[in-house]
Amino acid sequence: MLASMMLLLATEQSTNTRCQSYVGQRVLHKNAGIVAAKMLSSVPRSKSEFETTANFVARQRAAVAALGSNPWILSRRVGDEAGLRYDADSESMIFDADLFNPWYAGYKRVMPEHVLDANQSGPLVSARGFYAVQSLGRKLGKNGFGAVTRFEVERVTEVGLVEGQGPGLFANGQKQVRVPMSPELAQRYRYNLSVAFVFEPQAPFVQEQMKLDKSATVDDPLETWHQYVLLRGDLRCALILTPDSIVLWATDTN
Repeated sequence: MLASMMLLLATEQSTNTRCQSYVGQRVLHKNAGIVAAKMLSSVPRSKSEFETTANFVARQRAAVAALGSNPWILSRRVGDEAGLRYDADSESMIFDADLFNPWYAGYKRVMPEHVLDANQSGPLVSARGFYAVQSLGRKLGKNGFGAVTRFEVERVTEVGLVEGQGPGLFANGQKQVRVPMSPELAQRYRYNLSVAFVFEPQAPFVQEQMKLDKSATVDDPLETWHQYVLLRGDLRCALILTPDSIVLWATDTN
């Protein structure tokens, strides 16, 4: 028992050291939305009837490897949801912990039952990696009376980085993250920070689901589709980056 506890403690310390080693370093990071789009277009998601599972996964791994370094550092700009504010007395920038907590939206629509049992109540160990709204142009349609109208079509894309079932990064009820920062740096970086995750892609790598959120009407001529994309893998570290890609803060996500 003692030996196993010591091994667990050593593993935790090693992981924390690994994440802390990023602080102060300039890192090469990728926009999570761009990576998701590349994975959707290049990573096979259907196994041929005549190939083994091992061969199918090998094809997937080769496609992922072609996208570059592994693990990846996937980033997105910090938005209003971060609750950014500066505490001059402690010289620290304050973030809401929800910035790093589990990303729930749409995961049960995307994951097949054998991956996630719909009866399980636990959240996913996950993070919101990207959010964007894109216009898909216009098209013609008819209302119930046969009148022809022209309406706009838009797509809302959300990308989640998903590891599996678990309590989340700040399951202990922590509400805030404080990052030491001088007043000068805080004023310079306040609206230009990014959150990033060190992420190792793992099978099944990528999953997608499209859902019609809202049909167009004469009174509201806008049709909205929601695209959920899940990137599957190992979430290793959470980072906060400056505009010039320097890591200000890092923590273990396990």
